Amino acid sequence: MIKSDYWDIKPHTQRKLEILEKYLNSWCDIIFSYSKKNPNWKAWQTPYYVDCFSGKGMYHSGTQKNIIKGSPVIAIEKFIEKKKQFESTAGFQINPKIRLIEFNKKYSEELTTFVKPYEIDIDIKIINDDFNDVIASVITEMGTSPAFFFVDAGGIKELKSESVERIVSKKGARDILLNYVVNGQIRIGGLAKSVFDGTYKGDKIEDVFKNIERLEDFTGLSIYDFLEETDNDYKEALLNYVSNVLHANNKLNSPEDRLQTIVYDMKDLKRQKLVYYLLFSSRKSVATDVMKSIFKNSKKKESNQISMFEPNVLEINK
Repeated sequence: MIKSDYWDIKPHTQRKLEILEKYLNSWCDIIFSYSKKNPNWKAWQTPYYVDCFSGKGMYHSGTQKNIIKGSPVIAIEKFIEKKKQFESTAGFQINPKIRLIEFNKKYSEELTTFVKPYEIDIDIKIINDDFNDVIASVITEMGTSPAFFFVDAGGIKELKSESVERIVSKKGARDILLNYVVNGQIRIGGLAKSVFDGTYKGDKIEDVFKNIERLEDFTGLSIYDFLEETDNDYKEALLNYVSNVLHANNKLNSPEDRLQTIVYDMKDLKRQKLVYYLLFSSRKSVATDVMKSIFKNSKKKESNQISMFEPNVLEINK
């Protein structure tokens, strides 16, 4: 059997990228039109797209290598397309900025090659560093400019709650599409419970404690609080994450600046197994309404879909 390459595109990844592209199409229209209606809002003339875990920018399809566009290329092409359309009809200049973060040096170098042809049309910066170390400086750079953050981490060890809270705390308009990986935290929570109740039978206790530390970084909770508040249940862990991380500032912010979140449960349809949740957060109901429609239309295309949240997309406002 030929071993699958990490960059071989999977059906659920294709659905995720379709969702991203469709929302960016609407997001650009909304943000660009606001910039023209309010010409004194200088920050709105430089909207940002931040891909927090960019990867190399292209996927394989069977024997065809680097043939399917990944999120960085999709976003760049969409922003260039919408910028040209807007400027030709509105007679008003807009200057989007693309910020692509990728920790892996090899992937970052490949990404640089794939996006170089677009640099003549749009401001692109590739940041070869750890997302958790650089997101604060990216947010500082953008100031109050409207921003879309695509947070597509491959696992919980790559994503610290304090980093997500920096995005959530950004001043001004910010929309977030976050890949919330399920299995890692539930598996680690189960291991922690076995250690605490004396039933752990493994011989890698040091690795268990390293993973517990990663889980605490991801959730922003001590392992004891995590287990007490979620009982290591998938849905409870999800609701807890939204409340404690994505909505961390809701009690402090004025009502019009509070985030609301909707959820899409992404499955491997062949195995009918939950892979991850896509969490979309915005302060504007018009944005969540647009994404809700995109989520629902995506579900209609799925055959034999059995969803925890059907027929409606889960909406979390607390």
